[in-house]
Amino acid sequence: MAKKKKKHKKTGKKAASFKLTYATMFSPPEELHKRFERALKKIKREMGQDVPMFIAGEDVRARVKFEDRSPINQDWVLGTFQKGTATHANRALTAAEKALPSWSRTPWKDRVQLSEKRQRTSTNESMKLQR
Repeated sequence: MAKKKKKHKKTGKKAASFKLTYATMFSPPEELHKRFERALKKIKREMGQDVPMFIAGEDVRARVKFEDRSPINQDWVLGTFQKGTATHANRALTAAEKALPSWSRTPWKDRVQLSEKRQRTSTNESMKLQR
């Protein structure tokens, strides 16, 4: 009887049959290299994005920004980030205090999903701005 590949819970894609272990790490299959290269291309496309602050449900950009560079290659800009001011910090604290009662009643799994959704939305919006 043939084994069925399990599907990934979130993506619904078939799980890979290869598992990286100490025993396999010195001669991994070609598929591992291909998947690594695909993932690396995706990351490189997303590098250098202007990342907004997220305050009270809104993307907020500051006048002053700073770059974060890779520690292994200073030529690689990982992202450009907002240098928030005291006003930004106060707005964020006020919004957090207001949201705390509702957020604290939200189950942790729902919080994770909301955070992941927010990250995807922010990435998509940044990609649109770069076009």
